[in-house]
Amino acid sequence: MPEMDGPETLKAIRADEDIEDVPVIFLTGVKERNIVIETITKLKPEGYVIKPSKKSELVAKIIDALE
Repeated sequence: MPEMDGPETLKAIRADEDIEDVPVIFLTGVKERNIVIETITKLKPEGYVIKPSKKSELVAKIIDALE
């Protein structure tokens, strides 16, 4: 992403009272285990999908996040 990466974007979303409750799912090419674990643990996105992924996996994450 040109201006901010995913974690920075999620931090900005969570800091904005108007949109802090919007579910966020990461769709990323980052595969480094320590980075994935740190991001999930610290930022607690509603989902995390590593590319390449199946469409069904992403759709399942979206459904889970919206329920």
